[in-house]
Amino acid sequence: MAFPYDGVRFRPGNPGKPNGAAPVSRRRARKLVATAIIAEAAGPHLPDFTGDALGYLQACYTGRIKPDPLRLSAAVAATRFEKPALNAVAVQTVARRPQPPFDPEKLPRHLRDALEEILLIAAAQSRLEAG
Repeated sequence: MAFPYDGVRFRPGNPGKPNGAAPVSRRRARKLVATAIIAEAAGPHLPDFTGDALGYLQACYTGRIKPDPLRLSAAVAATRFEKPALNAVAVQTVARRPQPPFDPEKLPRHLRDALEEILLIAAAQSRLEAG
């Protein structure tokens, strides 16, 4: 809407103010004429986008509509909830593959030392729990 009030529809070339309207000052009339010219140059108001958030984002990056920053950020946040992402489902079968036998002698020296410390700590904890 180009004008702040629907009752005041001043148009260039209009002989005066609408009946029952408050007096329009010359300064206000110049502002209204400038607003009308800008609104006419800007073109018709585009209708609101009807669709989901993902459709809005696709319409923005394909150039079908001009993005509005507020709506764009809202669409980015809402897309996660409207279209959930795919998740992995075959993890269980991968984890049950037979493992090759473990040989600690093939480990590098620093890993062998760390493994020995972990085994010592685990043995001490089991002795404490046993009493």
